[in-house]
Amino acid sequence: MIQSVDGPYQDTVDDSVDMQDWPQDDARLVGIIQSNPSSNEAHQAFQVLHDRYKNIIFVVIYKNLKNVHDTEEVMQHVFIRAFRFINQLKDPLLFAHWLKRIAKNLTINFVVRNRKHFFDEFYDKSVAREDSFGNVEAHVFQLRLENITLVRDVLLTLRRMDREVIEMFYFQEKTIKEIAGILDCPEGTVKRRLFTARERLRAAIEERQPDFDRHND
Repeated sequence: MIQSVDGPYQDTVDDSVDMQDWPQDDARLVGIIQSNPSSNEAHQAFQVLHDRYKNIIFVVIYKNLKNVHDTEEVMQHVFIRAFRFINQLKDPLLFAHWLKRIAKNLTINFVVRNRKHFFDEFYDKSVAREDSFGNVEAHVFQLRLENITLVRDVLLTLRRMDREVIEMFYFQEKTIKEIAGILDCPEGTVKRRLFTARERLRAAIEERQPDFDRHND
């Protein structure tokens, strides 16, 4: 199997339709599926769509996961979900866009489920705030899956220093000690910066979505 970002299925693609004509042909195939999803014709039509887009979807997922096995697992779920919910697609000409959106969403879901520090516990006891008595005050709340995209969007609006420390700890899964080495500062400073950055992130999220706390209680 070819393990590259170009996808592992290049030599299996056999599509007689020119790429520029894909949207129109996609719409035709989607129409067949939507008219009678349980028919042999529908399954054959979806097989064509699967073969047409599996390489593209592989790349979309792999760019985020950087792991062939994980990418193939997510990709399988993408096409299962696409077939299951294809009747919800209002404009068959936009099948490719719709399929990519499913891939991106399921990739985020996969990361959230499998990465220890990817906001499943937004606050971690190892970086919790110490009160005036020196006691650790651990603030732990669960961030619901539907808010992950919101968080990533809001993260881009933070100051560079806040964004960097959050990205290093949660996205790159670096330890406090490693971050301190990168920033050339004491570990205590990293903890304070991380706590402050999370507070600012949460405030920015609440500004965009006032019921954030209520949904995550």
